[in-house]
Amino acid sequence: MAVWAETAPWTVLGPLNMFKVAWVNRGSPVANYIVVPPAETCQAECRIARMWAVLFWGLQTAVSVAILRRALQPRAAALAKTVVGVTLCVAFYENVVREIVAAAGIVHLLAAACLAAGVPAESPFRSIRDLYVKLRGIVAQFGIVWIVVHWVCYGATILAFWLALGAGVDVASYAHGVPLVGDALATKLDGLDTANPLTRLSVAWACAFATAPLRLVSDLLLTLLIGTLLRKARNKPKKA
Repeated sequence: MAVWAETAPWTVLGPLNMFKVAWVNRGSPVANYIVVPPAETCQAECRIARMWAVLFWGLQTAVSVAILRRALQPRAAALAKTVVGVTLCVAFYENVVREIVAAAGIVHLLAAACLAAGVPAESPFRSIRDLYVKLRGIVAQFGIVWIVVHWVCYGATILAFWLALGAGVDVASYAHGVPLVGDALATKLDGLDTANPLTRLSVAWACAFATAPLRLVSDLLLTLLIGTLLRKARNKPKKA
């Protein structure tokens, strides 16, 4: 599975990058996260660089497909992964690419080690039908439970904020700790009069919505707990 997880994305990234280099030939919005500034424009201005780029992505795609289809001997595949991994790491060392490319190089070297050790490039799902069956089983067991748990927790959060605002609790000071939107939310709360019940309700709803990512873990744990208990209750043999 490790080899499959590392190899499968290249079957998509390869053709996309070939199209980008050969036809679009423009700088990417995320290029500054991948390469150093001079490298962002030199490829677009150099035909030989674009040729080598298309060659690289084409071979990456071909090798990846061959590995997934087991049409390439593991040692040959490991050698190909090693060449790519070492090249990317050296490019990072020479300050041509950034950390994310170096990480990709390390992943290539790990995949090469797995291939050399004889680890097969097996997909975690033998077919789309297996994936569908697994997902259907998960939804059947936990789907309804998750919906109920989510909305009950959502409503309880709104009620808790509504009561806290009504009791005069300084919710704005707590909002600063909310990731991403905490500071903006606290600023909005400072300028609102929550004495009006409707205003307080809308503010409580906004706070509950802003803190939704924090409830994901509790929602998931409650769903797994309740779903497991319900399954055990259904499977428990009835007394005669």
